[in-house]
Amino acid sequence: MVDYGILSKEYYKAVESKQRFDKKRDEFSKDMEERLGVANNILRDAKKLQEDLQSPVLSEAKKKEITGKLREKQMEFEGRQKMAMEYRDQSLGLMQKNQMAETEAILGEINKALNVVIKNKYTMVIAKPQGPPMPGMITLTDGFDDITLQVLAILNKDAPANAKKDEKK
Repeated sequence: MVDYGILSKEYYKAVESKQRFDKKRDEFSKDMEERLGVANNILRDAKKLQEDLQSPVLSEAKKKEITGKLREKQMEFEGRQKMAMEYRDQSLGLMQKNQMAETEAILGEINKALNVVIKNKYTMVIAKPQGPPMPGMITLTDGFDDITLQVLAILNKDAPANAKKDEKK
C-alpha cells in the first residue's frame, strides 16, 4: 500500500511547489485588490458627481458639465472593471494550467520512485484512499505493507539541506 497524501505533503518538490503557488496566489490577490480599488475609487468619484448633480442651485450649464463628467466616470469604471475581470480570468487560468503541469510532473516522479520500490517485490500496489470511501469502494488496509516511507526516502534523497531541516520540524 502507498499513501499519495503523505507523499504529496512530504516530498520536498511538492512542498516547494505548494509554497510557490501559495505565494503566486497571494500576489495575485493583492494585485486584484489594487485593480478593483482603482475601479472603486472611480465609482466613488461618480457617486460624488451624482450627488453634486442633485444640488438645486446648479445652473443648466453646470449640470450639463457634471453630467458629461459623470458619463466619463461611468465609462471609465466599466472599462476598469472589465479589464480587472479579464485579468482575473486569464491569470487564474494560467496559474491553474501551470499548477496542473507541475503536479503532473511531481506525480510522475512519485510514480517513478514507487516503481523502484515495487520492482521484483510486489505485483500490485493499492493506493490508500484519500478522504472518506466512495459508495461501492472497497478499502483494504490491514495486512498490507505500507511502502510510503520507502518511496518518500527515494524522493527526498536529493533534497536541499534547507528542505531536510524543514522536514524534521
